[in-house]
Amino acid sequence: MHKALQESQVPSVISQRRDDFLSPEFRWLAAGLRQIARPLDRRNVTVLVEAFNRLTGTEVSVEQVITDAETTGRGYLITWLETASRQQNLLSSAANLLTLLSPCAGDPSAIKVAIEAIVGEFGQKLAGPGSESDLEEDMAAWKELTRDIAGYIGKNAPLEQFLQELQIRSKEPTPKSDTVALMTIHGAKGREFDCVYVIGLAEDVMPSLQSKQKGDRSAQMEEERRNCFVAITRTKECLGLSRAENYRGWHKEPSRFLVEMGLVENEK
Repeated sequence: MHKALQESQVPSVISQRRDDFLSPEFRWLAAGLRQIARPLDRRNVTVLVEAFNRLTGTEVSVEQVITDAETTGRGYLITWLETASRQQNLLSSAANLLTLLSPCAGDPSAIKVAIEAIVGEFGQKLAGPGSESDLEEDMAAWKELTRDIAGYIGKNAPLEQFLQELQIRSKEPTPKSDTVALMTIHGAKGREFDCVYVIGLAEDVMPSLQSKQKGDRSAQMEEERRNCFVAITRTKECLGLSRAENYRGWHKEPSRFLVEMGLVENEK
């Protein structure tokens, strides 16, 4: 379907849940916030250090940061901040990010201002020539996510609560207007759209061949019915249901769900 839309010059994207940001900029920012909220999280230290290394070209050792922190009794974040700031040939832009994040290690009240300043730095990078599409997508996703989370839990919610909301939400930005979003039924759960087009309403497709083999009243077939219900109830205004007569050279009958909805006659 994506290929067919492209050939017809219809803008379309394949929508997939994205659990993490794509760019090193926002991976580092999210990891930094997690480290502030969870100072003893050793696994997150790896994400924090590696994202910053990739972002700035530095070569700080994760193992060395952990060893130094545990030897001195200082926190992982503070140890990394000091180690990173001592790197030779550290670009001013990288040093500025460290300066903006550093106050948050000991003062949670500084987090909101730091986030705004850091995201502003990322925005300046986007304004320059040759900006990466990953950063552009993540910037759009971050703005949407923070706006939605603030509307849900409030602008002054604790950092840990913000991170919990951030973790459970997809990091994929909303497609541009007039763009068809292609997604699985599972990916559409909990979402609504003005117009929905459900494709593949044919036997052996929806419902699947496997559910047919289990029988019409099997648990597998009931799950297929629920999936069909989820698909058709994602729409707010208009719904299109479609099928092909042939799939990969094989003729397929209309889905029994179309029969059950009274949209086609039972041909048996």
